[in-house]
Amino acid sequence: MSKAHNNSNASINPNRLTINSKIVKLVGWNHHTQFPVTAASPTDAQLDSDIAILKKGNANYVRGAHYPHDPRMIDRLDEAGIMFWSEALGPSVSEKNTKDWDFFMKYQLIQMEEMLDNAMNHASIFTWGFFNEANPEPNPNPHLTLTLT
Repeated sequence: MSKAHNNSNASINPNRLTINSKIVKLVGWNHHTQFPVTAASPTDAQLDSDIAILKKGNANYVRGAHYPHDPRMIDRLDEAGIMFWSEALGPSVSEKNTKDWDFFMKYQLIQMEEMLDNAMNHASIFTWGFFNEANPEPNPNPHLTLTLT
């Protein structure tokens, strides 16, 4: 798989991820927007502190957890050159949820549109997420894995 984005070219094969022909190892963390006192409404100083922590840890990739993130955070990731996994709302999604077009899927699609509107033109966006951490129905094959080809 190959993807050109914002003057970068990313390529994935079964063994390697390359960006602009350089082998890249993803190093990063999950980011939740939850802070003491300010909760899901971080101050600029809190966002700056998070970016500083990521840089100190040599992060090049951040997963934004479960919901579209504050555009100010994505701006900072752009400026820091840190790649971002942007997600729509979706922890603990079940197969039953994905078949509920009267409620669940109706609002999931609204979340997807909001995520795309929020982050579409940001250089840091490397991955889009939809229904992360799915809560599968009982699985007859618990060792089933997905292989990218």
